[in-house]
Amino acid sequence: MFVDIEDFKSAIAVENMLTPYKKGRLSSDKKSRLPKEPITPKVCMQVLQSTNYARNIKDMLVCIADLSLSEQIRFKDVVLATFTQREQPQAVYDVGKYLALNSGYQKEFDEKNEIKEGDFLLSSPQLTYGLMTAHYKMPQQDLKKYQKLICLHEEGVSLASIKNLPPLVDISRCLNVEMYRCDLAHLRELRLKEGMELNLNGVRNIPEFLDVSCCAAVDFGNVDLTPLTQLKFRKGAEVVFENAENLPPNLDFSDCSLVNLNYCDLQDVKNLKFARDAEVYLDGAFNYCGDLDFSTCSELSLDDFDLENVGCMRFKNEKQLDDSGLQISDDWQGLVIFANKSAQTKTILKITAKSKEGR
Repeated sequence: MFVDIEDFKSAIAVENMLTPYKKGRLSSDKKSRLPKEPITPKVCMQVLQSTNYARNIKDMLVCIADLSLSEQIRFKDVVLATFTQREQPQAVYDVGKYLALNSGYQKEFDEKNEIKEGDFLLSSPQLTYGLMTAHYKMPQQDLKKYQKLICLHEEGVSLASIKNLPPLVDISRCLNVEMYRCDLAHLRELRLKEGMELNLNGVRNIPEFLDVSCCAAVDFGNVDLTPLTQLKFRKGAEVVFENAENLPPNLDFSDCSLVNLNYCDLQDVKNLKFARDAEVYLDGAFNYCGDLDFSTCSELSLDDFDLENVGCMRFKNEKQLDDSGLQISDDWQGLVIFANKSAQTKTILKITAKSKEGR
C-alpha cells in the first residue's frame, strides 16, 4: 500500500508529533518528562502522510521497535508502507528489516523495498518525488515535478527535447540513450552504463562534471563545450563533435576507433593523434596548428579542411590522400609525407594531382 504525503510537515513539526512516543510529554511543571506513550498505527500513518525524511521515519520505526513483540505485529501495514515506493537509507532499512523479521513478514518486506515503475518519494526533509520508467520514449514532456529520474529500459531511452530534466538522472541500465536538445541546466548527477552509447547532440548547458569515459560512443555534435576542461574516452570509443564549439584543449583521441571533428574550430586543440585503423573525419575543420599523421587511418575525409596553420601531414600513400578529398592551395607552405615513400614537397604533389585530373 502506497501512502502519499497529503499534509506535508517540516522535520521539527513531525518531531513534535513523535515526542510523546520517543521521549515522553513534558510534565505540567515543564521540568521533567512523563513516561513514553506507546505509539499507535494511526499516529504512524499520520507521520507517513507528513514526511519521508529519514530521521523522522527512523524515529517512528524505533518507537515501534520499543513495543513488545506481540504489539509490533499490529504495525505490519505501517512498516510495509514505509518502504512502498519510498526511498529509504540504510539506517531506516535496517530497523524496518528488524521489525519484519520479528513479526514474520520478511518476504513481503523485501518485495516492498524494491522501487517499481511510477512515482516514488525521495528520502528528503522536503517534499520531493522521483520517477522510475521502463518506457523507451518518455511520455512526460515536462519533468519539473521530479528531482530524480531512473530509466529501466535495457535497450535504451529517448529523452529528446524533454523539459526540466531532474538534478539526478540514472540511465545506468540503458545501452542507448538519446538526450537530443535537452537543457541540462539543473543536472547535478548523470549515472551512466559501461559500454553505452550516449547522444548529447544539441544539448544546452552541459555540466562541467560530465564524464563519458565509460561510453562506447558519444555524440557532442552542435554543443558548446565551454564548461569542460578535459574529456577522457573509452578504448575503442566512437566520438562525434561535428559543429561543436569551444572544444577543450589536449583532447586525446589515440584510443578512439572513430573521430568526427567536422566543421570544428581546432584552435585550442593540440597534438591530434589517431588510433591505428581509426575512422577520421575533418571535413570543414579549421584553425588547427601543428602536424598531422593520418597514415594508419582506415577511413579519412578532409573535404574543405583548413591547411593554413598545418606544418606537415603524413599519409599512408597517394591513394589515401586522393580519396580524402583534401584540396591543397598554391600558397600552403607545409609538407606532405607518404609512409611508403620519402618526403615530398607539396609542389610535386600538386603536379601529380593535376596530371591525374587530366586523364
